[in-house]
Amino acid sequence: MLLTCYNTKLADSLRKQIKEEANKETALNNIHVRHFHGLVKEYCVQAMLTAELSYDDDSYPEALLKATQSVNKRFDAILVDEGQDFKKMWWEALEALLNSKAGLLYIFFDDNQNIYEDQPWYPVPPEHHYPLNHNCRATVKIHQFMMEYHDRLNSITRKFALAPQCKGPEGREVEFIDLPSLKHGDEQTKLVKLLDRLTQSEQIPIENIVLLTPSSKQKSRFHYGPIADGRYRLNWGNYHEANALTCSTIHGFKGLERDVVIVAELDKLRRMRERDKLMYVALSRARLHLIILGDTGDPFTIDLADLGDLEDHPF
Repeated sequence: MLLTCYNTKLADSLRKQIKEEANKETALNNIHVRHFHGLVKEYCVQAMLTAELSYDDDSYPEALLKATQSVNKRFDAILVDEGQDFKKMWWEALEALLNSKAGLLYIFFDDNQNIYEDQPWYPVPPEHHYPLNHNCRATVKIHQFMMEYHDRLNSITRKFALAPQCKGPEGREVEFIDLPSLKHGDEQTKLVKLLDRLTQSEQIPIENIVLLTPSSKQKSRFHYGPIADGRYRLNWGNYHEANALTCSTIHGFKGLERDVVIVAELDKLRRMRERDKLMYVALSRARLHLIILGDTGDPFTIDLADLGDLEDHPF
């Protein structure tokens, strides 16, 4: 079986979890985990076609189809996560990896997390779409807060699908840490006090906490390295480094989760075209506690008539 997705870090995490579970259930060793671009590169390396790839995403499905002419590896079933991020032309290439027309293709998707494609398309007829209407990740308090953005997105797209229900415990209230001004160092000072409380008073391992921002590492006000005289380390890239606070773009953490999620630099979301979707993605990463660090007013007060002036990307 092939398990594929869009996000590199999600694929890494799934591979790690499956490998650990395979110690108890050996059949899991038959699951091949790759994010889509990595899957294509793997086939192209075996077919000696790496020159076919470019920075243009459109080259990947064509290269994969060409590689399958000389690489015989096929799968009885393909499971796709983050299906909303897959381009229409990718599906034909993926289906070419099935052993036969009777092979199984399962696609999991959430159009509210579609931050790359305007109009997702799926090679599955609507009568075979089965909504997953239960949120099994978050607490009720987190679910209620993120559903404000879910409903907002659905009202914009005019897609009034059945709203998911939360199966988790009631949980604690969403926490708001206001920053009325953005003076130099204010955010880091607030973050240090928050980490002191979470890791010392509440005894939460720092590895169970993530800070999400719409900014890239280069543009974020939370830079890589030690803070608070070396008491804490901010780590971008390696989501499993011990004794370090994981920092990530919202894009990069899509599909993943943490017990505690801190969403920061909301001021940078105001002029982003996909701001509602990015906020929904960020909020839905939290399992037990959600913390908003920054301007606690609505970050999306910009008039929709100004859409033409919005930025497409956070980088």
